[in-house]
Amino acid sequence: MALKQAVFLLGIVAQSMSHSWVERLMVFNSDGTMVGAPGYTRGTISRLDPSFNDFQMQHLLPQSSESGITPTDRICKATQTIGNYTTEFPSLQAWPGAFIALQYQENGHVTLPQLTPQKEDSGTVYIYGTSSPSDEDTLASIHRVWNEHGTGGNGRGRLLVSRRFDDG
Repeated sequence: MALKQAVFLLGIVAQSMSHSWVERLMVFNSDGTMVGAPGYTRGTISRLDPSFNDFQMQHLLPQSSESGITPTDRICKATQTIGNYTTEFPSLQAWPGAFIALQYQENGHVTLPQLTPQKEDSGTVYIYGTSSPSDEDTLASIHRVWNEHGTGGNGRGRLLVSRRFDDG
């Protein structure tokens, strides 16, 4: 079953002034080995593309630090619309109940903490899932609204898990 049809993953770093994004996703088999082909977030752009820059993948919220997050701030960047995959960067294929690894590109935020001495920790990643994603989904209607039981907000999704960003 295609993961994009079963679960739409949204990782959000809790600190509003931080940034990162999932570079790729992998499935674990029953013995903990990553198996199969990697999957990618919608709208992935290759780091090998000569025109690549971080701003193409970053979706910083709030857009303006003075105004804060607004009810209309979308949870995904405009380039991450539903179905925006390529043959080079397809969606992850997984089976129901599979364990999924979200992999990030090393950028020094965790391994070089002296770069940002005012930072107390690396934040928390929240993973939400839905079988009914919408390009109109907003951060305010999902983050800390959807819950583990699927009863929060509009009831279209749920919080799958939250984890510390720095897993060691």
